[in-house]
Amino acid sequence: MKKLVLLALLCLMSLPSFSQARFFTWTHYPKDGDLKSYFEELHDVGIDGILVNSSAEKIKEMLPMAKKYGIEVHAWIMVMSNAEIAKAHPEWLDYNRLGQSLAKKKAYVDYYKFLNPIIPGVQTAILEQLKAFTVLKGLKSISLDYCRYVDAILPTSLWPKYGIKQDKVYPEWDYGYHPAMLEAFEKEYGYDPRNQEDVNGDEKWHQFRMTALNKFVKRIQQMAHADGKLVTASPFPTPEMSRQMVYQDWGAWQLDKAFPMIYNGFYYGDIEWITNCVKACVHQTTPPTEIYVGLFTDDFKQEKGSLSKAIKSSIQAGAKGFSLFMFASMDAAQKQELKTLIQELKRKTR
Repeated sequence: MKKLVLLALLCLMSLPSFSQARFFTWTHYPKDGDLKSYFEELHDVGIDGILVNSSAEKIKEMLPMAKKYGIEVHAWIMVMSNAEIAKAHPEWLDYNRLGQSLAKKKAYVDYYKFLNPIIPGVQTAILEQLKAFTVLKGLKSISLDYCRYVDAILPTSLWPKYGIKQDKVYPEWDYGYHPAMLEAFEKEYGYDPRNQEDVNGDEKWHQFRMTALNKFVKRIQQMAHADGKLVTASPFPTPEMSRQMVYQDWGAWQLDKAFPMIYNGFYYGDIEWITNCVKACVHQTTPPTEIYVGLFTDDFKQEKGSLSKAIKSSIQAGAKGFSLFMFASMDAAQKQELKTLIQELKRKTR
């Protein structure tokens, strides 16, 4: 009898803690400025936290109302793709393997203004920008986005849009070749990676670019933690995919929370694909990182109930909750579905 009780307890302990799940959304400062109505709706649906892309002044304005409704606020920051700094210092913009600078040739879209993380001035300028957020009393975290390089490989659904096929890394889309990065690499390893017969197969060069970014993220964490803020991020779907697609080694960052953008529509994926990505995130990260599945709400508008299925499946796979891109783009039916689901999950016990 004791063995049966013990087995039952073990089974219960292995079940996902639906009741402890937390729910987030990426968002902006409301256009109409009506913060009361904005937070009332979020609270009514059951959203626990927001990742806000806005100025420090606007976010500071939101904090008192967010506190009233018990909603966490995270500053959602575009880190390495930084138009403001790029305008002042175009020489800091990154280069591809062909030697083309983003100052003269765009990569995919005009707003891609990626700086190279190894440049001391780049780090100093970004840290100065972030300081305006880390000092905000009541802000929960600095949430990093675009903390990566230009896409070496785009999500498959975007290939037709740009008339490309990226079955491997091609020179035009291979970034991180800023002269400062090349100089630092050659100083450490004694050769220019561009002279290798197979640059893509050069693991030292691949890791060097990621390590440069990792070191900068560590500096961000030190500053944020000193000001009492967590550091979270919105990375690509899994650490392994991120390493290959955008040279983003977020599995090594030891984030407080990660909101990986597991946007299945971008990859022609289904709910099983989402679930497998969540499992990979859980296994490819280390504590204290908590995984919150990031979902693109437009991907679930065609099939009723599919958003609920994806969220439940993700939590069962190890996610601590979700973040949606984004709440404002959801229609009334989706918001009602989400409200019903959150109420159901919060009633569940282990």
